[in-house]
Amino acid sequence: MTVSFSKGLGAPVGSMVLCAADRAAEARRIRKMLGGGMRQIGLLAAAADYAVRHHLPLLEDDHRRARKLAEAAAGCSGLSVDPATVETNIVIFDVEGESAGEAVARLEERGVKMVPFGPQTLRATFHFQVDDEGLGRACEVLGELFNRP
Repeated sequence: MTVSFSKGLGAPVGSMVLCAADRAAEARRIRKMLGGGMRQIGLLAAAADYAVRHHLPLLEDDHRRARKLAEAAAGCSGLSVDPATVETNIVIFDVEGESAGEAVARLEERGVKMVPFGPQTLRATFHFQVDDEGLGRACEVLGELFNRP
């Protein structure tokens, strides 16, 4: 069975196939033969065009915020990062004394979202929806949670 989310449901893209696991490859092949390939590429291209026109100029702010977060993390005794290595909107750093999953859970409890990137490694990514206030909150929480006596 195949369900298209973009036809009757009105989603911009998407479909799914429901079948036994051992028949998945064949089901995907048949779905594509019957027209289940990418048709909504114009909509996706329009979204990308909008992002480039409206959000590209905001990237420099994201890079600046990432560097500030890296500097705050470098000042925490329970974290390890070299701020000089941060050149984009992504900050990757290590936690000491706990797993990345534990650290992410503690951050999430305080409203700061990051993702585990390794056993003791976290990744923080800035985007246009994270402003200077959000950066300040993240820096504050890092200091509270990861400054060891």
